[in-house]
Amino acid sequence: MRRSNVRSKRLQRQLGLSKHSVHAFGPSLAAAPPDFEIAATKLQRETAYLSQLARGNDPAAFDAQFEAVNATCNSCHDQFRERD
Repeated sequence: MRRSNVRSKRLQRQLGLSKHSVHAFGPSLAAAPPDFEIAATKLQRETAYLSQLARGNDPAAFDAQFEAVNATCNSCHDQFRERD
C-alpha cells in the first residue's frame, strides 16, 4: 500500500471519516498528508479541551474555546477542501 494511502486510512480511523468523506478532500489530502495529520491532531486537541470546558462552569472560557475550535476547522477547510 502506498504511503499516502496508509496515512489516509489512519486519518480515516482517527477522525471517524468514511472513505467517501476522505475522497471529498480531493487530491490535496494525498498531496499533503503530513500537514493534514498535524491539522487533525490540533482539531482533536482543541475539541478535547472544549469537551472538558463543557463539563465546567465557565461560560466565557467555553465560548473562547468554541471560537478556537471554529478557527481550527476553518483553517483546515481553507487549506484542504477541494474548490469547485
